[in-house]
Amino acid sequence: MNSKPMLGRYLAAALLMAIWAGLLSAQTPLFTFNVDDLEGTERNTIWLFDFDSPSFPTHDGNWYSFGDTPIYQSFPFLHYYAEDLVRMTLPGNPEGTTLIGCVQENVPFTGDPSQIGISFSAFNLTDLERVNLVNPGDPWQTPGESGDIRTYANSNGYITLGGANKLRITNMQYEITTPYPTGQEIHDFIESLAYPIPYTWNPTESIGPGIFFGQTGSGTGLVDPALSDPAWAALFEDVGYVVTIEMRNIVSRTTQNSTYHDFDLLLYADTEPNVPVVLSSFTAGLNAENLAVLNWSTASESDLIGFRVFGSPTQELDSAYNLTPVLIPAQNSSSGADYSFTAAEFDAPGTYWFWLESIDISGNSGFFGPISVTINDAQIPPLPDRSSLGSAYPNPFVGGASANILVEIKAGDSGELGIYNLAGQRVASFPVQQGVQTISWDGLDPSGKACASGVYFYRLNTGSHRETKKLILFK
Repeated sequence: MNSKPMLGRYLAAALLMAIWAGLLSAQTPLFTFNVDDLEGTERNTIWLFDFDSPSFPTHDGNWYSFGDTPIYQSFPFLHYYAEDLVRMTLPGNPEGTTLIGCVQENVPFTGDPSQIGISFSAFNLTDLERVNLVNPGDPWQTPGESGDIRTYANSNGYITLGGANKLRITNMQYEITTPYPTGQEIHDFIESLAYPIPYTWNPTESIGPGIFFGQTGSGTGLVDPALSDPAWAALFEDVGYVVTIEMRNIVSRTTQNSTYHDFDLLLYADTEPNVPVVLSSFTAGLNAENLAVLNWSTASESDLIGFRVFGSPTQELDSAYNLTPVLIPAQNSSSGADYSFTAAEFDAPGTYWFWLESIDISGNSGFFGPISVTINDAQIPPLPDRSSLGSAYPNPFVGGASANILVEIKAGDSGELGIYNLAGQRVASFPVQQGVQTISWDGLDPSGKACASGVYFYRLNTGSHRETKKLILFK
């Protein structure tokens, strides 16, 4: 096994965010939206920090333990949550409905911002890293210095004018940096509650540098010219159809059932930020040989040399070993790419942790993870309970690359995955058997001829299940 990694990600991330914020502050947004009550759900016990001080019954000397006493069950805001899913709340939700209004626009198509709207699908949490926001070289849980960086991705949407779709934006992603609160801020927050709890917080016990409501956010999206009004898409042509996203004045509040976020959403076409890689997923599983297989997908790549994979039988990155002495080369596709690596070095039973390092042409690196997988004796991956058709990624995809489609087929089932054009003609087909498999389509028909740009449908047809989804091909 090879050398241990050097940790520079957090300092680089902080510097990048500062540069990014400086660039944005000098630009003029094309659209500014006010977003109220964006809902965060599906917490799955993912938490950021814990209200846990000497005056609380759960105190164990660790502010980051997860309390399960009645006080926490009665007041879940005492854990500050991250969400696996962030979405527009549907009408009729008892907690409220997401409201989005355009408050300012700088486009030549209308002088009335109220005529402009935006809609988008759910964002998925793809990465959460606890970081030291004050001294990046110190442990993340240093009192008064802690925070986190969350990445949300995989959303698509439209900007509308008078209710008509004008601009299609795909592969939207953003990073939220959250500084954990000071002791005084937690104290003041608890004191302000309409329903006082019978415990207090010492104002001198700081978790982070504050501010309690001091999150910042930035991200990107990609314009889809094929599904956009040409005049609107042309606004982004000079920056490679990249949409720059900024989130200001973020306020998050936790309720009994959900968390809600208010913020200003600014969209720019002035600057394409130099972000070498945007990761949309990083997962681990077992193959038929009972070996750990790592899969990751990027939403975009630029000026990237490649990737390294690190693994360890512990959760500490400092103890991890480089499993890729030969760098995994990057594809540097603006629409993203998909990668897979089998960790053959770890074949004994046990739980293993993995990190992914990206390296750009300037020698800067970023770390993602950790993710873990457990290898048991003679473990055989279970077959799916039912057959299902997953989402294609990337989508849209560029001819010459491949779209990957996850297919799950239950025990004893089999069938076919077919690709069809808008005329209903089948342009590709793949047999599928029981188990979990990824089908890759390279945009070619059975004769090896490249298919035309446009909308295609991929259809799963087995003895027990039929399902169809949409796929977009660019040339």
